[in-house]
Amino acid sequence: EIINLLGLKEIIVVLTKKDLVTSEELELKKEEILEFLGNFDFEIKFIQEVSIYDQTSIEKLKNQLFSINNSTKQEENFFRFYVDRVFSPKGIGTVVTGTILGKKIELNEKIFICDSQIESKIKNIQVHNTNALEANISNRAALNLQGININQIKRGDLITKKGHIRGFDGIDISFKCLKDKKLNHNQIYTLFIGAKKVEVKVLLFD
Repeated sequence: EIINLLGLKEIIVVLTKKDLVTSEELELKKEEILEFLGNFDFEIKFIQEVSIYDQTSIEKLKNQLFSINNSTKQEENFFRFYVDRVFSPKGIGTVVTGTILGKKIELNEKIFICDSQIESKIKNIQVHNTNALEANISNRAALNLQGININQIKRGDLITKKGHIRGFDGIDISFKCLKDKKLNHNQIYTLFIGAKKVEVKVLLFD
């Protein structure tokens, strides 16, 4: 249901530990899974059964995975980066990790930490533990921030470019609920946005 709510359409089904059941039981399980997934709007790329004791099945899965074309995300209006980890290696300064959203970021670009209202500059970028001149959209990246103390930034903080985002204490949303769940008027909930977690009161217009 969560995958469906996120709007992800293409999925791969892999059944593991196939050595623990008979081929008849395996076929029944595949039918059961496909019937269950039929309740959602998914495009199933393929279904594959594997066992670590059957190397051929692992190789077959690998080959099928490598046959899938890479999808490319479209760049959006501006660079955004939710901090999910902060650390300070000796002699390096403050480093934050997260996922690049919106647009890419380049070495030596100026950035703005929204939560603490502090400007900084990108001293170094690492993508997959390798120094890089830029980090592109959807990359997991580590950014070394110039002149930032480790106490000035925390998990959930938003980094962007100055002038793009201002603070707010209310948002209008449309929503879908998980099956058999409902959102109640005037109740406190936890909102997750990026790596940020905040308590919110929900007021229903209808």
